[in-house]
Amino acid sequence: MGGVEDRLRDALHATAATVEAREPSPLPASGPRHAPARRWAVPVFAVVSVLLMVAAILVVHRNLDTGPDRRLQRPPGMPGFIFASVPAAGAGKPSEVQVRESATGRLRGSAQAPAGTRFANVAAAGDGRAFFAVRQPAGSRSCRFVIERFEVDETGRIVRRRPVGGTFEGRSVGDVALAVTPDGRRLTYAADGCGLRAPGIVGVVDALSGAERRYPVGAGGASNLSLSADGRTLFFARRVETGAASGHIELRRAAVLPSGEIPSLLAGDGVIRRMPSAGRDVVVTAVPDGRTLFLVEMRAVAKQGGTRQPEGRVTGGSDGSLEVAAPDKSFEMSPVGDAFEVISAEDGRQTGMRRIFGTSMFGKPIIKFDVSGRYLLSDSGLVDLRENGPPRVVQGLHGVFDADW
Repeated sequence: MGGVEDRLRDALHATAATVEAREPSPLPASGPRHAPARRWAVPVFAVVSVLLMVAAILVVHRNLDTGPDRRLQRPPGMPGFIFASVPAAGAGKPSEVQVRESATGRLRGSAQAPAGTRFANVAAAGDGRAFFAVRQPAGSRSCRFVIERFEVDETGRIVRRRPVGGTFEGRSVGDVALAVTPDGRRLTYAADGCGLRAPGIVGVVDALSGAERRYPVGAGGASNLSLSADGRTLFFARRVETGAASGHIELRRAAVLPSGEIPSLLAGDGVIRRMPSAGRDVVVTAVPDGRTLFLVEMRAVAKQGGTRQPEGRVTGGSDGSLEVAAPDKSFEMSPVGDAFEVISAEDGRQTGMRRIFGTSMFGKPIIKFDVSGRYLLSDSGLVDLRENGPPRVVQGLHGVFDADW
């Protein structure tokens, strides 16, 4: 073993001899220590600067913005605009249609009626970008009217105005005499007939072509028109006079075909409810689902010293036209009770009551649903029917003739 150990030792020495000897490298001289470079600082400062600039721009924009106060914005889903017809106020202020924000009442657009005419009933399409208005001569003897379509942009400014079809025959009645399908393609109007014994008319108009169908409804005429959201059912009130001091008011429904034809406007099974008409009137509209109606009955209430009929009676003029006397100021129409009655559109039975009356903005009752059926525009204000709160008054709507949204 000694020889083997000697040979291994000699090999190890030989290998060690081939390794180059190196001097140990000295440690670097100690110098001042520097903090590591914060390369993230520059991007952060840039982002902060950009954010400050954006904030400044937003502040300036908010100060200059004429849009609605965000604290007063409407709830999600509520229509953005209310469309109203406003009577003339003397020679210097003709009748006009107005577009107002539903959240604030701020005026966003308007259009005047031509000289010698006035706007009456209005109806809004479901998209909130189009509405229709009846325009007729300012005198009570004329038996012609037109329907105009107005389109608005996202700010409420009226950007287009055009007539629907030509001139329609009849005298547009004052009580909710215009309705439109949510898609804005079909209009329904109610008008008194021309002549002493001419029947009242319900007309159906294609809003694109102006083509019209006319249906007689009797001497008492029709009012309070509303359509279901699918446009397949028309609801209306009809006054039936059976004598000098007797008669009744019918609440009715009628099927509307896709073509716009109404096969049986006065079918016997279309009566929802009958009510006495002497000294009474109704304001009624259908919930868009077509299953229920909101109804308020009105009655004549004499003011102090009042002794005459509240409403001007329709009489025959010497030329065979109709003459409507001015309403007697010694009477006024007042709601019966303090709530809307909710009734079935099938059989007229009461299904509920909604107490949402307040101070009237319009001087007459009005009930207009939005297309969803959740929000109600009444003469007392805006109502969210899911919240059961009091009506919210909208500024700028006092004294309007009609409104819709």
